[in-house]
Amino acid sequence: MAEAQEGTPKKRSSLPVKVVRQWTSYSCTAAVAQMVAEYHDIRLGHRKAIALAKCKPDGATLPFVARALKREHGLQHKKLRSRAQVRAALRRGEPVMSNDSMTYDSDHAIIVIGETTKGF
Repeated sequence: MAEAQEGTPKKRSSLPVKVVRQWTSYSCTAAVAQMVAEYHDIRLGHRKAIALAKCKPDGATLPFVARALKREHGLQHKKLRSRAQVRAALRRGEPVMSNDSMTYDSDHAIIVIGETTKGF
């Protein structure tokens, strides 16, 4: 295995999730729902994902989206409260729906599919 150069994060494996772009400024939860569904071989177009997530200009919550994916497609979810729990989910091959409120001005739904030595 090749060594990472000093100062360069060593690449770790990530889950093979197809990237989906959100269509509107408030449909990030729909894009995350679509990526999770497609990872599990469930075809979910963006319009259907927007309807599933009930996206509105003030957004939709990730717990609501997780419950909708369970109700409509049988996908199980659970709350993860620590980095160790996120790492364990990734090791099990489970993408993690999360919130990025540090990089954006307001809450923004993201999907975590792996990590580097610098973090998720």
